[in-house]
Amino acid sequence: MRIRLSALLVCLLFATVAYPHDGERPTVIPGPGDFPRGEVDVPRRPGDPSSDFPEPNRPGTGPIEGPLPGTRVPRPRQPDRPGIPKRGGKPRPASETNSPEHWSTWWMLNRERFTDLRSRRETRGRALRSGGAPHFFGEGSPRNVRPEPRRDALAAALTVIEQACRDPDQHVATSAIIALGKSGHARAVPLLIRIGNDAGRRRVEREAALLALGMLGLKVDEVRDALAIALGENERPVGERTSAALGLGLLGDAAALPVLMHYANSTGRQRDVPAASILAASLAGGEFVVPDFSRAVSGKPTVRTTDPRIRAMMAAALGKCGSREALPALRRALHDRESWVRRQAALSLGALAGPEDEEVVADLIRLLACERDSTLKGYAALALGEIGSVAGADSILYLYRKGSSVEVQYAALALGLLVHEAGSPGVREKIVPMIRAEFVKRRSSSLRGALAIALGLARDTEAVAALIDVYGDSSDVWLRGKCATSLGMIGDDRAREPLRRGIVERGDHRVTWDAAFALGMMADEEAVRILIEKLATEKSEYTRGAAALALGYLVPPEKAGMLVAILADSKNSHATRTLAAIALGRVVEKAKVPTLSRLSDHLDPGLPEGSVRRVLRIM
Repeated sequence: MRIRLSALLVCLLFATVAYPHDGERPTVIPGPGDFPRGEVDVPRRPGDPSSDFPEPNRPGTGPIEGPLPGTRVPRPRQPDRPGIPKRGGKPRPASETNSPEHWSTWWMLNRERFTDLRSRRETRGRALRSGGAPHFFGEGSPRNVRPEPRRDALAAALTVIEQACRDPDQHVATSAIIALGKSGHARAVPLLIRIGNDAGRRRVEREAALLALGMLGLKVDEVRDALAIALGENERPVGERTSAALGLGLLGDAAALPVLMHYANSTGRQRDVPAASILAASLAGGEFVVPDFSRAVSGKPTVRTTDPRIRAMMAAALGKCGSREALPALRRALHDRESWVRRQAALSLGALAGPEDEEVVADLIRLLACERDSTLKGYAALALGEIGSVAGADSILYLYRKGSSVEVQYAALALGLLVHEAGSPGVREKIVPMIRAEFVKRRSSSLRGALAIALGLARDTEAVAALIDVYGDSSDVWLRGKCATSLGMIGDDRAREPLRRGIVERGDHRVTWDAAFALGMMADEEAVRILIEKLATEKSEYTRGAAALALGYLVPPEKAGMLVAILADSKNSHATRTLAAIALGRVVEKAKVPTLSRLSDHLDPGLPEGSVRRVLRIM
């Protein structure tokens, strides 16, 4: 009897490993050999003048949603994470989608490279800026502000933001300080320096001011010196010195490289300042950091950095430097004893390599075949997808068929990336119908979310009906958010009405934000009208704040009078004004893509610690 029971358990275990997706047999998927190397054209990397494939926008809106670290804004009753219970069903474990190693965390840190919200809004929203849409001043506005030209409207918005920086509520003040940094306006320099050095201000506000100084992007001595001095003051709290280092990096000024490299090489028990300086040096110095960081990551044992987390951060910096000279060091780092270093090396290779780098592609394929670390295999699949090499298609498909539950979800996302980057009809014909069929068939919310994003990356118009059905019928807010994002990326007009209904839906405010983000990609004028009406009639202060935050995805500066009025009116609740300040930060941002996303781009979400991780949570 015991022998029979053991045999039965072995059979069940084999079935689970062979078919990991919810216990179902997968749809028939192309297997090895379906992508002959010589029969499919491999386009050149995006950015090559001879390539017709558009360059994906780099960094985007801020990584993970939320105000500055350390602030607290009232939240909905349900936890703001994917692992929420489903109505009428078993709750999904929070650890399934709330881990930094889950695919959705990587997606949130990198999505702006693919969703391209600002540029889509500007391209498709010319009618909005030319007056074809209703103005956001006038009727329903708390102060009945009259329409103004773009420059005057921006100046008025900055004046109100500057006033909010002095607000007695730390949440309002901190969000306004970050918004001021996003504006890129020189008039903000004296105020931000004053706040950053004011011992009477709250610590979180000083951190925000130092970071915002760098976000201005003004390469002037006054800004550089203020940040360098703050970084060098050992008596300052670690969070402030970290913000100063990252500010120097975001400044993009090579003149700051000597001080950053000095603190990047500092040793001690505290990793925050060296880690932030390493990240910042890659943004400020570019190819100048490659030799030093290459030796520290994978050079001889006598010169290699001993702390594996710092070594991994240097591998991340090599990926951000933009120089192909870093490829040999990153390839060697794939054989490092520490998983942190190998994981980050894989992601950085995806950032730098192209389809022509056959040895890099072969290294990543070997990882998919031999590596035991599921997260590393997932990162290798993502890297292969971003490289856009047809040679990696079979390996990603095999990982999708036979991988663990974690690996399968990464593989699903990687397939979408491969279609997005390769731009080859042969790849598209093999992969997209399979992704579409899998999305309809599967019942795992986490896997379906990855498949939904993959369909959005592939711009699959044939999947629109299925995505709309799930968006309308599912009780899982997290899955609905991924479907909304996918619909926004595809940009099909059939999705407009369901997404508009999501804006006014009662319940979890994340539905409003996700729908607004998607409609922002579609430059939807009717969504703006709906949100304006909601702001004018809604009694709940938090709901009004949620509507204001959603409006930040949709309007240009000259149409943001409602947001300015909400922030300026002290009678509104702190939560509403905080969310309005965050929305204004999106609206007035000078950069085409949000500045802060440069820090999280191609970065292992589980790698940063302490104050560096907190900075990555800023919107």
